[in-house]
Amino acid sequence: EENGCEECITRGRGEMGIIKSGIECDYYDYLDNKDMQGAGRLFKGEYMSQYSWAEYTLAGLYKGMDSWE
Repeated sequence: EENGCEECITRGRGEMGIIKSGIECDYYDYLDNKDMQGAGRLFKGEYMSQYSWAEYTLAGLYKGMDSWE
């Protein structure tokens, strides 16, 4: 609340999440098939490389690159 994020963060017992309608995010736009050209152009081939679990998402992003051109 002190940072003005109460409209974009939800909390429950033992969990926390993002309220997608409260933020602008090119990745969420990509997932919702909005502005594919804009979202796709921002992707430069790197996605959360410090996390091994992100490799699955990265593979999906690479698959979608063909449709951005």
